[in-house]
Amino acid sequence: MSDYCRDCIYNPRDRTGPKACPFNFFYWDFLARHQAQLKTLGRMNLILGNLRKMDPEELAKMQALAVNWRQQSKA
Repeated sequence: MSDYCRDCIYNPRDRTGPKACPFNFFYWDFLARHQAQLKTLGRMNLILGNLRKMDPEELAKMQALAVNWRQQSKA
């Protein structure tokens, strides 16, 4: 659809690590934090199913990245 990522320093396929794309970890962090509200929306069940299948350690790393990123922006 677009090629915004072509010259980006982040890897859009990485969810964790130093080159992880912020859109990836913010996306999964958002879904995890709002899972209770989102599960009432039928179309979200497929995506939330992927969230439930995710390794809990990887999800925790993504949530930590999201928290750190938000804290940096407040400074």
